[in-house]
Amino acid sequence: HMRRMKQAAKSQVMHIGMPKENAKPINVFKGDYVYFNPFVAQQYHINDKKFIIIGQHHIFGKDVAD
Repeated sequence: HMRRMKQAAKSQVMHIGMPKENAKPINVFKGDYVYFNPFVAQQYHINDKKFIIIGQHHIFGKDVAD
């Protein structure tokens, strides 16, 4: 898993929906910073705002406050 973490991207969560049916919910909320594989992110641009959409199963983890 270390190889994936070296290539991971970091981004702040703007919105998180419900997990897919039969998927375990993850402990991520709006405002959290998460790490994910940048090659699976779908990139969008609406009204000068860039954002990405990824499936919850592509999130490796999140930053945890000290």
